[in-house]
Amino acid sequence: MILEKEDFTYKKLLLPFISGLLTSLGFYSTHFDFLIWFSLVPLFYCLFNYKISAKKGFLITFVYSITFYLGLLTWLFKLHPLTWVGFTEIQSLGIITLGWISFSLVESLSLSILGFLYGLVKPEGWKNILFVSSLWVIIEALQGFSDSGFTWGRLAISQYKEIYLIQSSNLFGSLFISFILILLNSSIALSLVDYFKNKDKKSFKYTYPVLILIVINLFYGFYTVFSKEDNGKEINTVIIQGNILSDQKWNMTVQQGIDIYLDLSKQALNDNKKEKIDLFVWPESAVRTTMENPSVMAQLKDFTFKNDTFLLTGIFDVLRKKDPNDYDVFNAMTGISPKGEVLGKYYKRHLVPFGEYLPFKDILFAIYPPIKEINRLGKDITPGKSSNVFKMPFGHVGGLICYESIFPELIRESTTDGAEILILVTNDSWYKDSSAVYHHNGQAVFRSIENDRYMVRAANTGISSFISPTGQTIEMLGPLLKGYIKDKVKLRNTKTLYTIIGDTVVIFAIILLFISSFKSKKTQEE
Repeated sequence: MILEKEDFTYKKLLLPFISGLLTSLGFYSTHFDFLIWFSLVPLFYCLFNYKISAKKGFLITFVYSITFYLGLLTWLFKLHPLTWVGFTEIQSLGIITLGWISFSLVESLSLSILGFLYGLVKPEGWKNILFVSSLWVIIEALQGFSDSGFTWGRLAISQYKEIYLIQSSNLFGSLFISFILILLNSSIALSLVDYFKNKDKKSFKYTYPVLILIVINLFYGFYTVFSKEDNGKEINTVIIQGNILSDQKWNMTVQQGIDIYLDLSKQALNDNKKEKIDLFVWPESAVRTTMENPSVMAQLKDFTFKNDTFLLTGIFDVLRKKDPNDYDVFNAMTGISPKGEVLGKYYKRHLVPFGEYLPFKDILFAIYPPIKEINRLGKDITPGKSSNVFKMPFGHVGGLICYESIFPELIRESTTDGAEILILVTNDSWYKDSSAVYHHNGQAVFRSIENDRYMVRAANTGISSFISPTGQTIEMLGPLLKGYIKDKVKLRNTKTLYTIIGDTVVIFAIILLFISSFKSKKTQEE
């Protein structure tokens, strides 16, 4: 059915603006995650109901996108004030505001391609649904590419608490969940366009197939959760959360920081004298020095030796070149055995721009020289090259550091390389108790489901958590709390369909995009 479209007026931009507000609210709290199931209806109604050119389509989706991302990324202001880096409060606020607008603008421009192409192609009937759904998934996938990739706004992440809904991530990844969400929103929008024009209940025929798909998806989720065998060797594990804020970390001595983690670890040992603790996990940069520091390494080895336990901790490492003054610095994780042996190193592969390295340094230094101070190490971090799975006596451990959890391909690579359990160390102290720390924990939920692995997530100021292979949080220590949590996790050597095929749902989306772009001969003649 080809519906006669109405003329577009700029007053109609209120519709994508409402969609942007509702979507950002759906991310703000898990109490509002249900909003994502219909928050995009006004946006798609605007595209489907009015005569849209490429230029107008771009504008419509840009209004939605900039509203959504500006709302989503408000947690960046939790960075303020950056006075501990050396900025004044006004400079701090200016830099954060610039970053907030810049990140939002870049993400919005990429998502606005959807409206631009929609205005060019002008799909018809049910092809409207397939076109926007498949193109949305492709754009979400592209947003994760390159060193500056950013997947924080992926729609699926808003649903990380809906365990039964998201189990199919172990088949097709989180992009499939985004696809389902867009299918529903766009089918409702097209049904409403048809209904308001024809007043026919049959208009909702577009929505019924999507509802059937959602029911099938939920059945799969229930089946997976209740039928999954939970076997494998148990590792009695403790996560230490020191709760040291960023300004505190860089204003205390290295030894003061280590003492906090050693004291909490000894407390955990005293509280659990009747059972052996196999593994301690300390968060990212818990040890704020390098592995070249003999005094610090001696203390860590002494702790594992005296308590017959293993330790995995965040630390820095240095690789010196022929010239001793020329070296590379790595954000690392290292493992230490009860015998005091170093059981390997993992170097963070995907670095945080502006946090661990400065892109476009020459331009930025010329525009604003004080920005040099934002890197407290005085040197860009060097990225690692491989998964470097730890081959520990009790099993193979896949190491991950902070930001890497938002890139599914990195975790999939670790699993493919033999990781039987995933250990994520992170420092989310920058964002305190904002929605960002919950979103970040939600990313880890998806990574566990996608690869059927237990996740041990150790965070400096929270959220620290134990996550099961079905994405259920077994134990959690919330943000801005000091302490430890303990639980048993199991080694697993299964391989999910997602681990094998990765995000090939994108190939499926590309095929659907081509199918939905073709018009019937009748339409071409008209």
